[in-house]
Amino acid sequence: MKQTEREPRNLRSRVLALLLLAYIFNFLDRNVAGILAVPIRTEFRLSDTVLSELGVAFGLFYAVIAIPVAWLADRRSRANIIAISVAVWSLFSAGCGLVSSFTQLVIARTGVAIGEAGAIAPSRAFLKAFGDFNRAVPARVQLTAKASDGKRKAPVDLLAQIARN
Repeated sequence: MKQTEREPRNLRSRVLALLLLAYIFNFLDRNVAGILAVPIRTEFRLSDTVLSELGVAFGLFYAVIAIPVAWLADRRSRANIIAISVAVWSLFSAGCGLVSSFTQLVIARTGVAIGEAGAIAPSRAFLKAFGDFNRAVPARVQLTAKASDGKRKAPVDLLAQIARN
């Protein structure tokens, strides 16, 4: 195989590996509030209803923001949108650890939802740019990230398959 043939293949593999990591972190981050529900409820003295409203607000912002971001990704650089969204998502995720009130937590989780929606929605369209690349592999990236629940074996197996393709 010539060097010029290997370069696009290596780039595609790296992009898929990065998207896999983004999907895994996205999945884990969407569930972290549920995992930490008891400590959050205790620290901010919340009822179950108010705590569940945090999850509803997160889901609504995630779903609503994904639509205009996907529209924008069709007209602008998907890579830049994904990069900016991951930066927003990371900033607000860090902010979640610094909050001192429930209002601040709601704002931080809303920012996380906006960043996550902005990173994941355009990445699906970004995968279409792989052209002749085996389209089953990018689809499997999404499914593996969701199904792996952050477990090590499935993503490692998938990364090995990406490297072979």
